[in-house]
Amino acid sequence: ASEDHVFSSDLYLLFTMADGPGLICWDGMVGHSGENGCRVYCPTLGRCKLHSTHYYPALLR
Repeated sequence: ASEDHVFSSDLYLLFTMADGPGLICWDGMVGHSGENGCRVYCPTLGRCKLHSTHYYPALLR
């Protein structure tokens, strides 16, 4: 206990999980109501009503 020792350790984040709103802050993407609401970079774009800012993930018009 009287000797001078320096201990160093590395922090590893193996499993980072969050709910939908919390994940937006973590990865910097838009939420489920954004134009590209996918969690991965997929080409499916959301559709919105006229004069609205909420997008819906619809594949058919």
